[in-house]
Amino acid sequence: MDEIVSQLSAHLENYPNDWERRLELAERYFSHDAHDEIAELFRQAPIPPVSQQQAHLAVELTAGGDLSGLNKVLSDFAAANNGDAWAHYVYARILTHQQHFDEARTEYALAVSLDGSKKDAKLEELLAVNDASDSAEMQPVKERAAEKFVGKTFMVALGDAAKPKAKAPDDKEKLRALIAAVLVHVVLLIAFAWVVVSAAPENPPLIEAVSVHSLDEDSLSQQRAKTLQSEVLQSADSRVAVNLDSLSSITAPDFNPQVESFGPVGLGSYGRSMSFSKGSGGGKVSFFGSKTRARRVVFVVDFSASMIGAKEKLMRQELTKSVKALPDTLEYAMIFFSGPAWYAGQQVGRAERIGKFIGNTVTDGRNRYIWYEGWDEKSRHSGSNKTALHHFADGAGRLPVGKYLRASGINIRNSLQVIEQTPLVFGTDWRWPLMMAMNMKPDVIYFMTDGAFGVGRGITKKEMIDNLLTYNRSHGNAKINTVCMQVLTARAELEQLALGSDGEFTLVRANGSVVRGVDLK
Repeated sequence: MDEIVSQLSAHLENYPNDWERRLELAERYFSHDAHDEIAELFRQAPIPPVSQQQAHLAVELTAGGDLSGLNKVLSDFAAANNGDAWAHYVYARILTHQQHFDEARTEYALAVSLDGSKKDAKLEELLAVNDASDSAEMQPVKERAAEKFVGKTFMVALGDAAKPKAKAPDDKEKLRALIAAVLVHVVLLIAFAWVVVSAAPENPPLIEAVSVHSLDEDSLSQQRAKTLQSEVLQSADSRVAVNLDSLSSITAPDFNPQVESFGPVGLGSYGRSMSFSKGSGGGKVSFFGSKTRARRVVFVVDFSASMIGAKEKLMRQELTKSVKALPDTLEYAMIFFSGPAWYAGQQVGRAERIGKFIGNTVTDGRNRYIWYEGWDEKSRHSGSNKTALHHFADGAGRLPVGKYLRASGINIRNSLQVIEQTPLVFGTDWRWPLMMAMNMKPDVIYFMTDGAFGVGRGITKKEMIDNLLTYNRSHGNAKINTVCMQVLTARAELEQLALGSDGEFTLVRANGSVVRGVDLK
């Protein structure tokens, strides 16, 4: 299919428990409409997904295809997470779609016993009426006509459970029975769409997601349309009862799950991201109109409080656009900064007293990093000398270390929600985010800020930039493309940083237009 598919497949032969790579391969198959391959890929998984987010993505990638692989995945996941209400709930809904009603009732009852909030009136109705249908199996056929309205409940009997003694149905009766069968399958498929879009994981540990950009909304819609067209023609040896008022009005809402974080973007919880690229790999990158080619790129972006308003909105929009466009042969990281600096996905707190001094705490669920206010250790204060400058408590030689992410669909989606949700924080200090980026030895650094910064006593701004450029030359010598967000106070230093690293300076005007440094008067 392509080289990356081959290398991912080879990787899974050696490391079959690697669910991150298994899902990346499934995404590749999905982009080629290879649904049978996705089902087989999931059937071969020796262990269940390691998180709710991975299990939910497996559901999403199976939309429009063979459900046998997904059934195994969710069965294994529920068995491995017996105390997890969400696991049993989502498995119950998939079983309902597959018309395995007895098993579905068992899983649903367990989910509700673990978490009362999992009670689902629509699902209960489907399970209850089909339970009633099972018990009525031996009633005379004339009492269970092929189509019957009881209130607004549409009862349908299919299959050979009982043979009618009356004369063979005429053409009109056959037509009515066919319409009834088609309607039942359509309703079931709508119910499955409801399963896919609403069975979301719960209680994220790091990021409270508001939206996740799924694979491709047009592609998903096309896949569901194909499923609807094909499955209504399939026969079903079952009895189904559905409430038309509650299910016929169901539409598939925007995919909006809460997700469990894979860890900070750029810091990574799976170690160094693998690169499945051919040859030198990499690809094209663009940020605010500044274009380049790279194998590894780090975005260093100003999240200081001075960005609030139009600048913040423009920054988030452009960063989202750039990350979404990254080719999957490239590795990337994002570092955000104000006074403290942190890898995207870490949580940064507001300034507070930490021990004797004022500072900010950055956490990622496993580690805790302290950034004190002040140019250096001698400048720490207890509240009397408020400053935008910060320094790392453990010293410049022990700055937090980040790792790259490959630009896969999973990582990109995680990054986009982080860009949307990260708050602005007080302070501005250029040194640490740039040094953290240089320590990663990328090909290119994009450095975006809205301007002014300060320095400590005894050093000029030019000297600080010179020191940074010297540090860069001894740490991979990355090209630094600088972007000035509307405020020209620091134009000279941003141009110095770009020119000293063979990079490019770009100005973003108030109206959102960009001007390259060579074109500025």
